[in-house]
Amino acid sequence: MVVRRRARPWSLLRAEVRPWLWSSSIVASLTVLAHLVHPLLDLSNISLIYLLGVLLCASAAGRSAAIVGALLSFLAYNFFLVPPLYTLHVAHPQDMVQLLLFLLTALIGGGLAARLRDRAALAQQQASEIEALYNLSQGISAQVDFAAIAPLITRTACVILQTTTATILLRDDTDTERSVASSMTSLVDAPHAQLSVPLLVDQVQQGVLCVTAPTAQITALATQRRLIDLLAHQASLALERSQLVRAAAQAEALAESDRMKSMMITTISHDFRTPLAAISAAAEELQSTDVIWSPVAHQQFAEVIGAEAARLTTLVTNLLDLTRLEAGALHLQQGWYDPTEILTRVLDRLEHDLRDRRLDLDLPADLPLIPVDYIHLEQILWNILQNALKYSPPGSPLFIAARVTAPWLDISIGDQGPGIAVEERSRVVEKFYRSPRTAAAVSGVGIGLAICQGLIVAHGGELHLAERPGGGLLVRVCLPLDLPPAR
Repeated sequence: MVVRRRARPWSLLRAEVRPWLWSSSIVASLTVLAHLVHPLLDLSNISLIYLLGVLLCASAAGRSAAIVGALLSFLAYNFFLVPPLYTLHVAHPQDMVQLLLFLLTALIGGGLAARLRDRAALAQQQASEIEALYNLSQGISAQVDFAAIAPLITRTACVILQTTTATILLRDDTDTERSVASSMTSLVDAPHAQLSVPLLVDQVQQGVLCVTAPTAQITALATQRRLIDLLAHQASLALERSQLVRAAAQAEALAESDRMKSMMITTISHDFRTPLAAISAAAEELQSTDVIWSPVAHQQFAEVIGAEAARLTTLVTNLLDLTRLEAGALHLQQGWYDPTEILTRVLDRLEHDLRDRRLDLDLPADLPLIPVDYIHLEQILWNILQNALKYSPPGSPLFIAARVTAPWLDISIGDQGPGIAVEERSRVVEKFYRSPRTAAAVSGVGIGLAICQGLIVAHGGELHLAERPGGGLLVRVCLPLDLPPAR
């Protein structure tokens, strides 16, 4: 919050008369004290009381107050205490010498006290500047983003330079300067002036640090150009570091993207080559004229071609769906469907792969209809079952169950494979990620669970991975329930 105050003539005048006020009050008090102790002390000793007053004026209000206090003390001492009383006339030459020595001593003592005061104030100011710069360096070292560092610099500038405003302007891509941080102290309705220092990165100006102060103060501010240059240098270093970190992050992201693309191309090429080789081999055998195949063999070759073509179709569908999910172009065609019917269709498609497996099914007969995209839910269940088949030992059983746990329909698929470590469960749903423990033993692209996650979230559901009692992985697909139509 910025407080605006209007400059008033009396407030400006008060700074000019403050030495007179301090000195007059102190000298008046000491004069009363001198009258009280005059019968007890010699005149020379009473002058020491006035010297003490001059030192007080210098310590309290500075050099001007010390000079004024010395002159007022000289006049009061002469007027009230040196004969003839109540007149400025000096009767004896030795009294004149004593008064002049008193005045000289008061001026020198007051000047020395004022100098000590100024040095103490300067030392305190320098300590405050060092503390503020230290806090700034700590804040800069703890941040990388320049947008978070810039406000620290402007606030430090206002504190150290005691200015009205401090602003950092950066040039954007259109070469237009825009403000990234600005700090203000109380505003005074008075003429203002501005100092601007460029922010240089590799000898190229990328912005400016602007410091604004009242015109009466800007002259003093110019003497603090060293501090302004130091703050601008810190801002330039922070800006350069932020740009270097951003460039390094972008380079790392590009390198990771290239690595993922290379890995994806290699893996997909392998996954495409395997079914294509099986289809080509079966087709060549069917076309061979050297052997007369029986109807049973023809059927087996057709089943191989159909199964491998289905694998290719699923792989292409997964890649297309992944592209649509990333582009936000996937649109669900939802309707009311029986989850048992969809699961049965998936099991029929996997009949060839499941022939050596035992299925433990727990599907209640009264499962409600759910609002889903039939094709995509079938794809979700197919991907999960394919993973269970690939990552579990041959011949081991699979577990499939469904139950209503309001507000969800919970479809669980479990296997007796190696499972997934707890620290990896949040990563296996990322595209192209494969667990190092199983990547070498089982082929795959690493997009199956990523697609399942995206499709389930598109339905408003949730995907959970957990350890199955007795070992293995339990995958839970939770889909939202709405009030279904009459069956």
